[in-house]
Amino acid sequence: GQYSFGHAAFFGTTAYMTAVLQARYGINPYLAFAAGVAAASAVGWVIGFLSFRSGLRGSYFALVTLAFAEVFRVLANASDITGGAAGTLVKLDVRPENFQFESRGTFFWIVLAHDRDRPMPGSLPDGFAERLHFIEARDETDLLWTIEEALRARPVSLVIAAPEKPISLTAGRRLQLAAEAGDTTGLMLIQEGRGSNAAETRWKCDPLPSPLDSTRHRWILNKNKKGTIGLYDVSWNGTTAAVHLVPQAGERHQPEGPPH
Repeated sequence: GQYSFGHAAFFGTTAYMTAVLQARYGINPYLAFAAGVAAASAVGWVIGFLSFRSGLRGSYFALVTLAFAEVFRVLANASDITGGAAGTLVKLDVRPENFQFESRGTFFWIVLAHDRDRPMPGSLPDGFAERLHFIEARDETDLLWTIEEALRARPVSLVIAAPEKPISLTAGRRLQLAAEAGDTTGLMLIQEGRGSNAAETRWKCDPLPSPLDSTRHRWILNKNKKGTIGLYDVSWNGTTAAVHLVPQAGERHQPEGPPH
């Protein structure tokens, strides 16, 4: 057999094809997914045909598949049909017929015991509060230990925490490894300038003044180890219980200018 490092291209082809057909053309999600699988199979056949026809084997074949995967990544980030670096937004509508299924994972919000600035359950999205568990840590050391153990637990879907002190490179790396081991998302709410270099991404969130919508924020992705950075204007949609880009995907792919 031959080793392939091009799986990202096949996975991405299926994902983009499914999202684009569903969001832009209104095609049934299951049919769109089947079309995505077919497209990924065709991409794999073309890559294999060209490689084996050229007599590539072993490490040479592996490097070619890796090169194709990188080419596909660049094209996806630069193409209008995929939405560029911002991607394609699929409307959240959790129903099996929409190929969207409710996650029953547990959420942890870890805070310091003396910190009383925490959200009220009524202000949280639907379906979030009943799965949310608050954990109070005695001090910063206990806080970091609790975060690490929660990230490592596979039944946990999301871990939110607000450390008061700057996170060292060692501590940040430990949290990153724990999140990878548990396949868990971690969200650290930190003051500007106190983040860790081990973080996969770093966002800066500021409220946007708007007389018609008090939920509007500007999210600036100023660090991304595995992709591009960017700026997004978002708002909370109470009907779909989701954060939506402003304006809607398909109308404009660039961030909206500041309000006048």
